[in-house]
Amino acid sequence: MYPPQYYPALVGQDAQRESQQDKIGLVRRNRTTGRLLDVGAGVGLFVREAIDAGYDAHGLEISAQAVETGIAALKVPLTCGDFLTTEMSAADYDMVTFWHVFEHLADPRAILAKVHHILRPSGKVIIAVPNFDSMQSRVFRSRWYHIDVPRHLFHYTPRTLGVVVEQSGFWLEDVQYGWRDHDRAGILGSIMRLSPPGESLVHKSVRKIAGMPIAGALARLESSMHSGGAFALVATKE
Repeated sequence: MYPPQYYPALVGQDAQRESQQDKIGLVRRNRTTGRLLDVGAGVGLFVREAIDAGYDAHGLEISAQAVETGIAALKVPLTCGDFLTTEMSAADYDMVTFWHVFEHLADPRAILAKVHHILRPSGKVIIAVPNFDSMQSRVFRSRWYHIDVPRHLFHYTPRTLGVVVEQSGFWLEDVQYGWRDHDRAGILGSIMRLSPPGESLVHKSVRKIAGMPIAGALARLESSMHSGGAFALVATKE
């Protein structure tokens, strides 16, 4: 279910910088320094951004190939392993991040229990997921791009994820809307394929010249109404 092309290509780092800047901006607003663990780090693009921003950042990723690529190309500290089975010390991190990873995990309550265990007092967890309560989810229904069967095992609204997080010993602090890449991709990907193999010139032109600007405008509109295609929840360990 996770072929090599699922992971971000290093040749596209500049195009993905927008996404990484959105993430680091949210992190900075909640904690300016500290030890950070990024779960489901892929090739480590966010870990690299966090290190450059002054954090003691590390990444955990289940794909050995992605870990090998990130260590070799980005020179970032990545560990290959499953979050629940990887041994970690109690109260070892100031922040744990899940950037569009939590919806892939089969036991969310067990995940949150371990996050609570490894966070220091008043440590924070950030969980970014598709928004099942979004306008685009309601419009496109079974065709919604972010459903992503069979990789996404659960879908959340801000309310339902907040309930699970609070029941796991956290205080819900903030819900952040306005994720440019995921909001836009959710709309455009529901209408047409995004960068399919052997993409024709006509398809690429329509996607880039018309599709992306229109999807971007619609995404900004729905985000302004707190109904965008993705959201990030910030919570503090009680």
